[in-house]
Amino acid sequence: MLSDAVAQADLFLRIFEARPLDAMEVSLRALNEQLGPDVALFRLPAAEPAPSAPPGSRVISLRPHRAEDHQLHMIVPEAYDPADARHFLSRTAALLSRIEAISLRHAKLKDLAETDHLTGVHNARFFDHFLDGLLVKARKHHFPVTVMLFDIDDFKSYNDVYGHAAGDEILRRTAELMKRCCREHDLVARRGGDEFGVIFWDKGGPRQPHEPRSQEQAHARSLEYPRQVFERFRRMMSTQKFEPLGPQGSGRLSISAGAAVFPYDANTREELIQAADRQLMLGAKKSGKNSLFIVGSDEGRAG
Repeated sequence: MLSDAVAQADLFLRIFEARPLDAMEVSLRALNEQLGPDVALFRLPAAEPAPSAPPGSRVISLRPHRAEDHQLHMIVPEAYDPADARHFLSRTAALLSRIEAISLRHAKLKDLAETDHLTGVHNARFFDHFLDGLLVKARKHHFPVTVMLFDIDDFKSYNDVYGHAAGDEILRRTAELMKRCCREHDLVARRGGDEFGVIFWDKGGPRQPHEPRSQEQAHARSLEYPRQVFERFRRMMSTQKFEPLGPQGSGRLSISAGAAVFPYDANTREELIQAADRQLMLGAKKSGKNSLFIVGSDEGRAG
């Protein structure tokens, strides 16, 4: 049985193709199912003790090459040939090591594909992909999704006067401050240049007992938290000391933002982003900047 299991260990590669992020866990589970009820395979940190064997069974262990490696243990009936079991463990360890290395490379590539290299927040590609998926869930479960787009007022002037290195530091600090203002599940992304986007939604789903009676009230409720985040973020931006700008850097930067809510202001990702962008460019910017404009509110302005 053990030799058959080793011959079928290519299932690890098939699992990796389907489940690259948790291939190790799924592979071990699938292999244990293949080995049958009398055999159990464990992959534990090297510092942890080996599992106990029930009566009539024994534990065969494979020592790791390095202290930080995991250790493989297998519980087999006493009638099993220990040499056969150790050979199986050795082959399995080699395959798992390959799976782990490939998974780590995959995770790094995925991170590079989804992350803005300068600021460390998500990039525009991931922002769009995430919003598409979230809107599918929002339609099914009937909860609102708010998109806020914001940028730094007169950002080009900072690049022109202080240099691009200073501009890059401002962008990094801006992304960091917005992350600090948001909940863990809110998504912050740099969409390009000095424009950022935030996606807000209620992770717990709609709150049924106190649902608002009108669409206007529902729209207003959806924007309560984004408004709070914007005000908190604006205060932090106005009090931060941006070292590249010198002694007078504190309080010099301001931001403008626009927000729109699904399903009240738009029904698709493209429409939602366009609606928020119109409020940013035609509302907040033209009103004198340093403000948040919201679709459907009085003159659009909040803050």
